[in-house]
Amino acid sequence: MRWHGVGLLCSVVMLAACAPSSVPVEGLGAIPSEREMSLIRQAQATARAGDAQNAIALYREAASLSHGAIEAHLALAALLQEQGDVAGAREVLQEAKQRQPKHPAIDLALGKLEVHAGRGAEALVHYEAGLAEWPQNIDLLNGKGVALDLLGRHTEAQQAYLAALGQGKSKTEFISNNLAMNYIMIGRYTEAIEVLEGIPNVQGIPVMRQNLALAYGLKGDMESAKQWAQPDLTKEQLQENIAFYKAYKVELGKTP
Repeated sequence: MRWHGVGLLCSVVMLAACAPSSVPVEGLGAIPSEREMSLIRQAQATARAGDAQNAIALYREAASLSHGAIEAHLALAALLQEQGDVAGAREVLQEAKQRQPKHPAIDLALGKLEVHAGRGAEALVHYEAGLAEWPQNIDLLNGKGVALDLLGRHTEAQQAYLAALGQGKSKTEFISNNLAMNYIMIGRYTEAIEVLEGIPNVQGIPVMRQNLALAYGLKGDMESAKQWAQPDLTKEQLQENIAFYKAYKVELGKTP
């Protein structure tokens, strides 16, 4: 028996990864040379064409020419991570951090990499370092919440998500989803439902529909769970999910 979605904590992690994130590189450090930028543009075009290995080589050449600029390092690390080379991506980002120790874009990238690796403590160090330089950055606050959830520090995670949501309307659907998953992990299903149903376009985002189904199912409202889960699942998958919700409720009832 299994739930056809992503795991409770993995939903938080995945949405953090899917959410658009941006700490501007411009204006925060050294400017790449014309040659570096030319190589970066070539690498971008090569990667779009599907030739990851040559794109990596071009990014590496651009990074080797850098006298403090980190654009090539960030792009190279992102591509290496996409190719599954997490250790290589970490090494490139650590090299970038040696060049610019207080650049929040580097800490954001390192934090996300460690979250994907399930290393909450390491991720938290990087998010907090980035926030020391940019305390109100939405992406860093959201990432901090995800890292804290990975560590089981759910109350602190809520504070980070709420702080991110308080910065404005940008990317709020992703942060709200992470907050809702936080509530689900600690059994506050009604609050999770309220948060998710408050997302204007929730019906158009499959993973959020499934998270709503999860919240309703764990709350015990199987009809609402079916309504939200049905569009994305086969009949058999839907039946398995409902069985999962019911079994989970039974297990919760056995908990002292």
